[in-house]
Order: sequence, then structure tokens, then C-alpha cells
Amino acid sequence: MNRWMSLLLIALLLLSGQPVEAKSGDVSKQCLALNYHRLIKDDLFTNVISLLTSNKELNFYSIKDSEFEAQMEWLIAHDATFVTEETLIEGKQRGKFPERCVWMNFDDMDQSALKLAHPILKERGIPATGFVITGHVGDTSFHNLNMIDLKGLKEMEASGIWQFNSHTHDLHNLKRSTSDLVKHSSKAGTDIDRSVKYLDQHFNKKATSLAYPYGQYDDAVIDTLEHSAIRHAYVLKETPIHVDDDNYTLPRILVSRDSFEKVVKNWKGFN
Repeated sequence: MNRWMSLLLIALLLLSGQPVEAKSGDVSKQCLALNYHRLIKDDLFTNVISLLTSNKELNFYSIKDSEFEAQMEWLIAHDATFVTEETLIEGKQRGKFPERCVWMNFDDMDQSALKLAHPILKERGIPATGFVITGHVGDTSFHNLNMIDLKGLKEMEASGIWQFNSHTHDLHNLKRSTSDLVKHSSKAGTDIDRSVKYLDQHFNKKATSLAYPYGQYDDAVIDTLEHSAIRHAYVLKETPIHVDDDNYTLPRILVSRDSFEKVVKNWKGFN
């Protein structure tokens, strides 16, 4: 039940998002943050299941590997400038992003990011940030997901493609439409500190950003983050990051099967 509530909540967040050009039309002040969760194999089994079921995990929340590859090829053909999160933040501080700026990022870090997304990104030299639920690294059944273990994450970092930041340590759950991070905001400080400590211990780059689970936050959570090592945090919203956006509510576009067509391809930066 929690999984379906999570998917419904994210759908509502996306539907309530601002139009992609809601802020300044100056695309030099914008960067597309493209967020992915799951990739699935484009094979007969998946295609049959997709036709026979209304499973949102397959039909909304996941992207076929062939679709993902086609999206990367489209971005390359349209001269996207793929940036690291560091370059993204530097551009925001400067007040200007690289032309046709695109930042790739993945939440949760289940095995599909390693087995399906990573080879596609590595072949094309496209950098990405992975937001890790640090308390569930290597968990083989977290919300029915098989999470990448530490060895796999380290291999991804060593490739030069990936950097990692926080998706909380153990506050990535949804109960009655409210995330644990918001519901238990009094625990957020300790949780975030544990997550940051884990990432700093195991990876080369210091952890300084957080992707809110389910895109949810409130004033108490932001106040906690402001007193932690976290300097930037991300929500889910169908609009580019703008240089004037608040550092703790930076939008990312959750890429579904049609949002790439309707949102990404219609961005003025590509037109």
C-alpha cells in the first residue's frame, strides 16, 4: 500500500507543478534537472506485463532502458551540456548556467541504476548524481527494491561518472501521504548526520545535498538542514532550476514516459 501511495503522491506533485517556463524566459538562468528512479529491461516479459496491468511502477515510475538510451541520444543530438552537481551549483551561484544545461540524477539507487543506467551513461560520458538511502545500501528488499551494495556504489564512483549525496539514512517511508522525514522532523537532524557521515566515510566527495523523499518537506525540515552539512535540497516539480530558486527547494523533473516529450523537448533551451 505504501508503494501505491508514494506513486500517487508523486503524480499529484507533478500535476500541481508550474509550467516549465514559469520563471524568467532567459534560459541562461535555467538548468534542467532530470530525475530518474527505475530503469527496466525492454523485453517481451516487460512489454506483456505492461499491456496486461495498470501497475504504476511499470507504466509511470519506471523507464525502459531503450527509452532512456533514446532520451540520452536526443539530448546529445540537441547539444545538451551535461553538468555535474558541482557545476550546477557553481552556475547558480554565478547567476548563469552553461548553454542547454542538463543535470542527470537518480533517486534510491536500486540495482537498475547500476546494471541498466550506468552502462548507457558511461558509454557517453554523461555525469550523474545518485541520491542514496544510506541506511539501506545493499538491502535486497527495500520497498520491493534490490538496492546497490557498497561495492557496487564504489565501482560506480570509480568510473568517474557518478557522485553521491543523501536521500536520508532511514526516513524514506510514506505513511498516510506524509513522508517520515516530515512526520518525524524531530529525528531529521540525527538521521541526516548519519547519512552524511556514511557518505563522507565511503566516498571521495563530501555530502552537501539532499533529495527529499517523495519531494516532501516543511519549514521544520528546512530549518534542520540549515543547521547541518546540507547546503542544497531538491523537490520534484516540472520546471527548470532557476538561479533565483531557494537553495532548499530546488526543482527536479521526474522523467516519466511522456514528461520527456511534453516538458524536456519543449524547453526553450532546446528551441
